Amino acid sequence: MRILPVIFVCLISCIFSFQVYAQTELLIANVYKDDHISINAGIVELENRIINFGDVLPMVIDFSYIPSEIRLQEIDSMFFTEAWPENMGAYLLAHESSAPPESNSTLHQSRHLYRFQILACPDGAVLCKGSRFYDLPEFTLEYTILDEDGNDVSTESIQFSPWQTNVMIASAIPLGEEGELNSFSTYFPTGAYPNPLIGKDFRHPSAGLIAGGLFLLLGGILMSPFSFLKRKVFAEKAKARWEEVFENLKSGEIQNEKEFLDILRRCLVWYCVDEMDVDPFNWLKHEEEVTQKEHQVTGELKNFRDLFIDLLHSPSGENDVLLERLSSLISNEK
Repeated sequence: MRILPVIFVCLISCIFSFQVYAQTELLIANVYKDDHISINAGIVELENRIINFGDVLPMVIDFSYIPSEIRLQEIDSMFFTEAWPENMGAYLLAHESSAPPESNSTLHQSRHLYRFQILACPDGAVLCKGSRFYDLPEFTLEYTILDEDGNDVSTESIQFSPWQTNVMIASAIPLGEEGELNSFSTYFPTGAYPNPLIGKDFRHPSAGLIAGGLFLLLGGILMSPFSFLKRKVFAEKAKARWEEVFENLKSGEIQNEKEFLDILRRCLVWYCVDEMDVDPFNWLKHEEEVTQKEHQVTGELKNFRDLFIDLLHSPSGENDVLLERLSSLISNEK
């Protein structure tokens, strides 16, 4: 009796797989057809969804032909990467192919699935502005026409582009009116600190609290008759966030080089933002993306910029030298 549930589960799985395959077939458009071959190709699972940078996308290419009439070129991962190389945005993750056994006299169908991510700008630029539009590339396929004896007659080269014709990648962060990146403080208004906690608003203190406060105040005055003659002691000014990490760097307690460089970068960025009202990340932008004032780097500010760029490369074995450079720059500003 236990065999029946197993058979039932297998039957349901087969029906579900068939439905998924049938739905996928409906989504793949026919993009090329001649007397020898028919090609369906397209990116599937795009309906009713927003494509984000780095999402894994599946492209399916189906070939239908009679093996006794033509012989296809080898369809592998290079078939995808040659048409859509990484410098144009697409990074291939995996290639899978499936096909039933060939029969020379019947129609043969082979399916190729390419899973890829879009991780670069469509034109190979370093910085992408706003939403990104990617035109699907043109694939080139070669096949050899065969005679009745299976001998080569001629080689044909055809081109096709998968459907849809383009893909739009939504921007992950809000940009300016002209597609430029905003300042660091726009995206991180509290820097590396968490948002402040919301306190309770006591607008109507009770009589007991008022009486208790008066009691403590009078008690303090009576207990210390000479308190008004004492020298005033001012509370020590709270240290800035960059000062705390700067002292931590100089203490010599941080032995891990990667941790040291990360804290040093943080200290430099905080000092520039808090003390000089300068966003160091503006130095990495193109000149047309920021104002002339933000892009202008002269005098001592140039030394800060040079140190910031050096720290981005995470140099090895130069912790003491880099810390001394930052210490010198800070002391010169005081």
